Amino acid sequence: MQASDKLPPVLPLVIYNGSKRWDAARDISELIVNIPGDLEKYCPHLHYFLVDESKYENTELVPLHNLVAAIIRLENTRTLENEKAVAQAINKVLGTLTDWLKDDEFSQLRRDIITWLSRTLLPKNVPNVKVPEFVELQEMKTMLHETMQNWYRDAEIKGEARGITIGEERGDTQGKTEMLTHLLESKFGVLPTFERTTIERLDSEALLKCSERLLTAKTLQEVIKPA
Repeated sequence: MQASDKLPPVLPLVIYNGSKRWDAARDISELIVNIPGDLEKYCPHLHYFLVDESKYENTELVPLHNLVAAIIRLENTRTLENEKAVAQAINKVLGTLTDWLKDDEFSQLRRDIITWLSRTLLPKNVPNVKVPEFVELQEMKTMLHETMQNWYRDAEIKGEARGITIGEERGDTQGKTEMLTHLLESKFGVLPTFERTTIERLDSEALLKCSERLLTAKTLQEVIKPA
């Protein structure tokens, strides 16, 4: 028999992405009951190569120039703390894949990766991103980049709006504090340190109640007493 008449080599490969470490049998023979006597030599053996994603850290995967390492990096984004971090990590890997698979011979592989990302990984790991139809990895990378920029812009706008609101609230409270202090000193004289400090710690609503009590109060303590 010539080499050309033989079967091609086969590498059984299992890529496991579960959260727990893989503890199943590594050879099919381990799943078969003991065979007595000389029949044991006929027991089938098939050992597979296991890639347990939970065993690999990103620091180990980044230097590896192979597709399996890139896929594991994409899968590992599910453990990140928020959507922005997930999108950013996916975008980095997409940049690497775009460079590796740019030749025409990888066109089908690029489409397969796009299908997996669009229908499985992105909907699961970044659920608030609407994933349109893509033809190329570069398009998906651009979409994620634009999405992240929109997130950052929205966060900045919300932060500015919150800052303005807080500033207005603080300004309003400070104005009420100064007004109440002025009225109290006009009626009762210079405020003792304790009472002045107490008033400065009051919120806007409490200051308003103090102002209402000031109209009928005969002593300073009647104004700043607990509501």
